[in-house]
Amino acid sequence: MDDVVGIKVRDPERGWVGFMTWGRLWDPVADAELLRAIRAHLRTLGIEQPEELELCSSLRELRSAEYFYEAIINFSWRPPPFGDGYDAWKDARRAELEEGLSIYFLGNLSDPL
Repeated sequence: MDDVVGIKVRDPERGWVGFMTWGRLWDPVADAELLRAIRAHLRTLGIEQPEELELCSSLRELRSAEYFYEAIINFSWRPPPFGDGYDAWKDARRAELEEGLSIYFLGNLSDPL
């Protein structure tokens, strides 16, 4: 997993939609806690009945979404710190995600991989 990750969700009405958020917040490799946190807020993000939810192997999988590049810019403005401040930064991002924040809706995916 990388510092910024993509998540695909299959919505019965819209098909596949994409989201971008911070990765490595709970575990450097496993995605279960991250997906749990995202799933808890899908309803507030406009996905009433998600059929599938999966972590993308690369942000490239989301490139067809309307707001893909805007999300990249948004996350690049707030890079994670290196060194001593990383643990505090990670804890703050994890708290944001648990509250439904720092989850960027990208839009429908026209060519989900």
